[in-house]
Amino acid sequence: MPDGKAITWQGTQGAQIFNGACSTFNADIAFDPADLEASSVAVQIDMAKCLTGDAQKDTYLPLTPWFDVAEFPKAIFDAHNFKHIKDSSYMAEGAMTLKGVTMPLSLPFTLT
Repeated sequence: MPDGKAITWQGTQGAQIFNGACSTFNADIAFDPADLEASSVAVQIDMAKCLTGDAQKDTYLPLTPWFDVAEFPKAIFDAHNFKHIKDSSYMAEGAMTLKGVTMPLSLPFTLT
């Protein structure tokens, strides 16, 4: 599953929490800790490559109730606002578009 080159996520089905990973994505990253105002991130995620490792869940994820990959093959994350939290920790504040719906998303990350 994740090998350091995947976007990992958690989902819920009823009361069950499960993990997944998206292994295919394109990221355009212009990040400078010394110039956060000029930094930006744009990520396009291939939703067909977002899997859990569970054969039953992976059969259903591409379908309409879940990711609806036929109608919405890509998810997009765009961020142009960055904050230094402490040490090597930062927060990217942007928008995530999934299944045609765009919502604000704060994404913590560490730069080493």
